[in-house]
Amino acid sequence: MSTRSRARALARLHGLGAVGRVHREHLRVWTPWARYTAVLAGAAVLGCALRDPGLAVAIMAATTVLVYGHAHFSEIAEPVGRRRVAVCAGGLLVLSEFADPVVLRWTGVDLTLTVPRRRGHRADAGVCWTETVYYEGYQVMGHDIAGRPVTVPIGPFTDRRSLVAAIEAAAAPVVLARARTALAARGRAEFGPVAVTPSGLELTVGEAMFVAPWSKFHTGAARLTPLLPRAVHDHPQLAQTPVSRALLALIAETRPPRVSNGDGR
Repeated sequence: MSTRSRARALARLHGLGAVGRVHREHLRVWTPWARYTAVLAGAAVLGCALRDPGLAVAIMAATTVLVYGHAHFSEIAEPVGRRRVAVCAGGLLVLSEFADPVVLRWTGVDLTLTVPRRRGHRADAGVCWTETVYYEGYQVMGHDIAGRPVTVPIGPFTDRRSLVAAIEAAAAPVVLARARTALAARGRAEFGPVAVTPSGLELTVGEAMFVAPWSKFHTGAARLTPLLPRAVHDHPQLAQTPVSRALLALIAETRPPRVSNGDGR
């Protein structure tokens, strides 16, 4: 049975509606091995570019096929084999080679988190916030149809950007509605290591808690920037605060408008 047929059968069984695109997992493209191969190929191309341009083009083409072919078609053994993620109208299906499928309804999503990357920042070596190590830049957390807690890390997938966008578009309204209720009832809405309160944010890094009032951080289209210089120096994870569409939307709703100083600023 093909992957799409399996996805359709599971979606029909669990009432998830129509199955959209099925995204296939692959290895990272630009690994140290790939970069080393590209450097060697570049040296070979420079050496024969003037004497034999055709050979230079052939080397470039062969290197590209080798690097991308290795990433997209090599075996993925750990931890559950190659995965395929299907976005359905009513939820998410994760099909693995060596594990049972994960069926996650949108109503079962507790939160999604994206770890922004800052090129050259020393925290890029590894982002660890709480007990969860965010070894992938995007994760979906919730409870499957059996009520078991699940975490779905989304690493390299075919058209990963559209996969993440589709998950966010479907899950964010559910997560945001739940967070609004929690904030109104308990004065606190949690998004993993980040909590929204009426007075600002609480950021948890391991056992350390940082309170960032509304005036102590900036909010961008896809990033939070805490204005805590000493804390960011001691805990570089703060430079990569996990965010989600629902979290940013709740901050925009809760954060009081800035008061003008009277001269138009």
